[in-house]
Amino acid sequence: SMKKFSNLLLILFLFGFLFSITQDIKLLKIYDGDTILVSLNGKKEKIRFTGINTPEIAHPKFHKKSEYFGNKAKNHLKNILKKHKISKLEFDVKKRDKYQRMLAYIFLENGKMLNELMVENGYAYTYNFPPNSKYKALFDTAETYAKNKHLGIWKNKIKIINATDLKSLYNNLGYYVEVRGYVTDTYKSKKAIYLNFGKNYKKDFTAVI
Repeated sequence: SMKKFSNLLLILFLFGFLFSITQDIKLLKIYDGDTILVSLNGKKEKIRFTGINTPEIAHPKFHKKSEYFGNKAKNHLKNILKKHKISKLEFDVKKRDKYQRMLAYIFLENGKMLNELMVENGYAYTYNFPPNSKYKALFDTAETYAKNKHLGIWKNKIKIINATDLKSLYNNLGYYVEVRGYVTDTYKSKKAIYLNFGKNYKKDFTAVI
């Protein structure tokens, strides 16, 4: 009868819906401290941890050297994922970035969120990805904790360097420092905003946003 048929359709629809929200996740590769490759319900997906950022590892193809703490962040992630399986991916407003990578909050089988753990342990810092700001306050708290405990990238208490002290700035290339000074000039190109902290933009300290 028609009623039986519609009930069957409803059951099939419900079953399909329930099946679609289950997540069968297998870790396939770790690219760096904030990007992994997984098999999600049998489909390969590159996952970018949303809301956080870790220092870059070397990219010989693009002639890019490893950033300070880049390899350590990757190894720390490896160690966590050796001990714990990924149980769930949670998404925010924006599900993919411009490279078509999935933007996700990654939860481990013990209930901990991997994004938060990386920040809390000092191997990542908060990196706001608007509109994906669901856990921003959580990440900010985790970063404050890591800074106060001098963990990971914050282990050498952040140095404060004057923008005019070029020698110290050159000696700390590749490290996280706080630069203080006065902006003497600004310039806006199509791609960036330049804040000049001295008259000679080629030699003096310039911040690029």
